[in-house]
Amino acid sequence: MSYPTLEQIQGQARALETLDAAVASDRVRHAWIFHGPSGVGKHTTARAFAGVLLDPGAGPDLSGRIRPDPEGRTRALLESGSHPDLHLISKEMASYSRDTAVRSSKQRSIPVEVIREFLIEPAGLSTAASKGARASKVFIVDEAHLLQAGEGAAANAVLKVLEEPPAGVVIILVTDDEHALLPTIRSRCRRVGF
Repeated sequence: MSYPTLEQIQGQARALETLDAAVASDRVRHAWIFHGPSGVGKHTTARAFAGVLLDPGAGPDLSGRIRPDPEGRTRALLESGSHPDLHLISKEMASYSRDTAVRSSKQRSIPVEVIREFLIEPAGLSTAASKGARASKVFIVDEAHLLQAGEGAAANAVLKVLEEPPAGVVIILVTDDEHALLPTIRSRCRRVGF
């Protein structure tokens, strides 16, 4: 299966217009919420949008929309699933945690350890492949409504990063229930409805 492009997204013209306008104006926010019903293409669109943001060779296509270079190195890295600056985060990442207790627990939410290990720590590292791109790193948090809330929990850790984002980092929270996110998280993100 090939890596998704924005042209492949069907039935989401309004969402795509919002993303295209942000890229064209060179005003890509550091934090986004892609919200809407399950199965409408939020995650796929987030991945396609990341492809535009991470490609230093992205430029206008025949219609004037900014698109990644289909023959470029970024596209090859995305196709192979090995782009070092694209980070996909989900509750299933707990299985890969260095914390034994997190690895062995059944995950019904995204624990703070996953956010620390797979978002906060890599966000602070230097970029690997995206120098000159619109974003140096993109983090997509799938099922963001499952971020643990409460003192010292995952939602607060994400909020801290949103308040003090590392330069060039873009975070996309994908959710079926945007109202399950903390109001303070929602207020710091550009929201795109699907």
